[in-house]
Amino acid sequence: MSAMPLSTSVIGALVQRHLQDAAFYWQQLDTAPQEPGLRAERLQHFARLLAAHLEGLTVAGSAAWPEALAALQRWRKPGEAFAASHVALNLADAEAQAALLVQVARYPDLLLRGLIGGLMAAAPGPVQRFNEAAWVLIGSDAKPDQVQLVAALRSCALRGTEVPPTVMAAVLTHTTPAVRAAACRASKGAASLLPLLQDGELCVRAEAAIALGTQSTAAADVLLLAVLAQAQVCQQATGWTRTQAQRRLARWLRHLAWLMNPTEQPHEVASLLGQLPLREALRFTLFLGDPAHLGFVLKALDDEEQARWAGFVWQSLTGVDLIEQGLTSPEPPVDLDAGLTRARQDGDQGLPLPDAQAVRAHPVNATLALRAGHRVLHGQDLTPARLATLLRIESNQPQLLRAVAAQAWNALVRQSQSPETALRIQLRAGAIALLAQDQALANRS
Repeated sequence: MSAMPLSTSVIGALVQRHLQDAAFYWQQLDTAPQEPGLRAERLQHFARLLAAHLEGLTVAGSAAWPEALAALQRWRKPGEAFAASHVALNLADAEAQAALLVQVARYPDLLLRGLIGGLMAAAPGPVQRFNEAAWVLIGSDAKPDQVQLVAALRSCALRGTEVPPTVMAAVLTHTTPAVRAAACRASKGAASLLPLLQDGELCVRAEAAIALGTQSTAAADVLLLAVLAQAQVCQQATGWTRTQAQRRLARWLRHLAWLMNPTEQPHEVASLLGQLPLREALRFTLFLGDPAHLGFVLKALDDEEQARWAGFVWQSLTGVDLIEQGLTSPEPPVDLDAGLTRARQDGDQGLPLPDAQAVRAHPVNATLALRAGHRVLHGQDLTPARLATLLRIESNQPQLLRAVAAQAWNALVRQSQSPETALRIQLRAGAIALLAQDQALANRS
């Protein structure tokens, strides 16, 4: 990367290092819930390092902006969008934020997530100014303005900030589907969302169903149909488009897991598992947590590509450690010339190769089957106290399992009598917020 002119009081190489490492550590934190390899204590370490690099960028001030913009223009990755967003949001410079939005608007499917991450990590003041500037852009057709509007709505959803009622009424009927979908996320599940269950865009119907949750008897059916349609999109997509489609499918599936009733809808669940790609079906089984579908997981152990992943799901549901209990098969020799398969990636993540026959013969399968219709993780019912323990940093659980626990916790919060005052778990919060959240959990575990 070519050096940009910087203030004489700022070391250019150090600013570049802050930008590069901030992008890297944010990317690790952002993708961790999708994979089982990173654990809570390691991620907490990453969060501290990220906070340190962001502080360095804050100290650099306006001198960091040319480098941040250049990196975003060159690499066009979510991590660089996050780092550039942090710099631009901290500057009282309309031109810098406008330049940022122009870049994100060129590749919104790729970069918008980084901008939203920047809004999550920013202080309340810059975020409020960004959002208030977005509310006056509702009638604009310009792509950067619509990107700002979507990002503002998403930041409100993640930070728990109220959207002004007049703004919410306008964005729920906006002509742009992405704005309507983001508005659903930021809403509180009001009756005004009901018409959006019949919206012409798949993403809007799905997000309306998620936002309404149990407030609408139709929400689960709408989301189920959206999941099946999105699964088809994933199978037909390639490259980065496929990655984005799979991320959306994973989000919808984890919400669907808490909209479907394991006791009342066993046949619907079984039918869904048969229609999903195997990996996504196993992920859904993990978030659902119903031991009634352990048989599906055990059968998946025979799939060469997904055997390690199926073993991880079984271990997570039952609480039986595959390695400690001697339930693994010898590791095959690694062919360094072979292509990178899903099984190889799971192996690189540290997932052992299960011995399918031994796993099926384990007595926990019969014992846990008696809990059919319940939701379990590590063989135990998902009570608030148990969830609080799993979510604590000191438990050092894989981030994926903490994501399962967070989904369960937040679903229970929504069903409580006073969700407005309950603790809502946000695994994508900044380092200081994560520590405060951890302390609150310590008081409940």
